[in-house]
Amino acid sequence: MLVGVQDPNARCLGLGALDASEDDSLRVVTSVGEEMRGLRLGSMRIDLETFKTSRVRLRQLMFGV
Repeated sequence: MLVGVQDPNARCLGLGALDASEDDSLRVVTSVGEEMRGLRLGSMRIDLETFKTSRVRLRQLMFGV
């Protein structure tokens, strides 16, 4: 999932991607460093191996609608 990376004042620092690991945890893959304090979900899925993207309906993802 593509995400916006935010600083403590909710300003965008850059982009990142959520990556699910084998132990069922999530990590953020980004080049943004120490200042990251928040994430804003995007509406695109990105495959980190092939960089192919697909659209995501957040309503469906969050509420199953």
